[in-house]
Amino acid sequence: MPANLRLAAFVILLPVAAATQSVSSGELILAADRPVIDVQTRRAGRNFVQLPAVDFQFDVRPVCRAGMLPKSLSLNIADTRVVLPENRFDGDSPIAISVRIPASQIAPIALDGFCAVPDTLQPEPGQLLHIAGVLSVQASLRCESVDASAVVYASSALDVALRCGTEEASAEAEQGDSVGTR
Repeated sequence: MPANLRLAAFVILLPVAAATQSVSSGELILAADRPVIDVQTRRAGRNFVQLPAVDFQFDVRPVCRAGMLPKSLSLNIADTRVVLPENRFDGDSPIAISVRIPASQIAPIALDGFCAVPDTLQPEPGQLLHIAGVLSVQASLRCESVDASAVVYASSALDVALRCGTEEASAEAEQGDSVGTR
């Protein structure tokens, strides 16, 4: 095949391939809360905080294209996976999902100066620090009809808020259940 003919075939096929990829299989909308985690005060210079297990609440809205029905939905966060079977889908209503991520699946967070004081000072109780992208969630929705199936993917960063020096965190520290520091 001559070079100019190959180029013409490529130019003609390129828009066709792009149009085929734009056909939607559906939509998967994820909305996650931002949990607030109590952190005990720590000495200055201890910059890494290991979070405890974190509970995330999701509102998920799975939408399959016309003629298809949702068959399963999976959420993956770190090494935690939640799979919902088709009997959990109720029309177009959002689905509330709770996912608990164990502390061992969350990397320590580097904090410089937050909730850390010299021995003679006390931090302001209740001070908040928002941390973006501590974890991420990957979700997939499998849609099926009598003669076809499709998968829709979505991904989102998960944020947390840290609250400094509350009485709850201090009480938990005494019981050994608090946020650990390194």
